[in-house]
Amino acid sequence: MDIYETCLKRGYTHSKRDFSTYYAGKSPSYLATTRTLSEGAMLAVFRRLIEERRWLLAFRVARTILFARHHDDEVAA
Repeated sequence: MDIYETCLKRGYTHSKRDFSTYYAGKSPSYLATTRTLSEGAMLAVFRRLIEERRWLLAFRVARTILFARHHDDEVAA
């Protein structure tokens, strides 16, 4: 799931710079330079979505945080 693309399509953010600072709590260039969100940034996005009462999208982020790494480990094994 690309949370940035989802937020952009829904009109919650207007740029990677805005998403990086407002949702991820990182520097304006964070998403442009890393291209993926760290677990810490994903947690910040989750918290912001909860604050905004965007429950379903927050659930999708939580699911990614909890299960994406486990799935990646299984695929690598």
